Amino acid sequence: MKTRFDLRHLLLFAALPFIAAQSAAAELRILAAPVLEPALAPLVAAFRNDTRSEAVLTVGRLAAMRRSSDKAGTADVVVATTDQVRMLARREALEAEVPRELGRVRLGVFVRDGARMPDVGTPDAFRQSLLAANSIVYDNSATGRQIASAVQTLGLTADLQMKTTRVADSDSVRDQVRRGLGDDIGIAPITEILPYAAKGLKLVGPVPAEVHDGTAYSAAVLKNSKAPAAAQAFLQYLSSPAAKAKLAAAGVQ
Repeated sequence: MKTRFDLRHLLLFAALPFIAAQSAAAELRILAAPVLEPALAPLVAAFRNDTRSEAVLTVGRLAAMRRSSDKAGTADVVVATTDQVRMLARREALEAEVPRELGRVRLGVFVRDGARMPDVGTPDAFRQSLLAANSIVYDNSATGRQIASAVQTLGLTADLQMKTTRVADSDSVRDQVRRGLGDDIGIAPITEILPYAAKGLKLVGPVPAEVHDGTAYSAAVLKNSKAPAAAQAFLQYLSSPAAKAKLAAAGVQ
């Protein structure tokens, strides 16, 4: 089987020694939304190894991302929802290079190992599975608000109120479902479910796109970056076929 590389990716690999030399003098700081940490952490490690750079991944929510545009030196690259990246662009907080869209993260339905596998293949099947579940668990973050909106779209807010458990974060969602005894359904971003597929939890499938089609994420270089060449190289690295395949496998599609 032949592997195809375009000129941009050949140039990236040719430039790795230069990037490594620059990175020795300046740490590359990457600020990302928490939902992307499971997908990005291995890619940052691979980039660090390939370029011998000091690339550091930090996760943070919108407040931290806003501070990153106000305080010089907080981060070089921001990876956030496409809407958040556009907001930073409107505030003229980004370099002129066009942000790179990484893909969409869908909401996923999961259960504990051994539990009944609900049908989520269509909006109606998903609706019936929610009604049949003993409990539905999701968090109180922005993701939780998206899920609540999806439940409202299905017209089930009142029907599910008594058996819905809202917890602090995604770790608590997984723990609650793992400890359950009945037909409990957890809902979370797929990126936060896949790493636990062999740890007592099972991904059933994505929430139907007609109910919620996921959230788009993009990466961009911040204007006050202290390592702009390395930052731009990292964005190009994220666009390489190998990185795209790893992102897709981790739930960013």
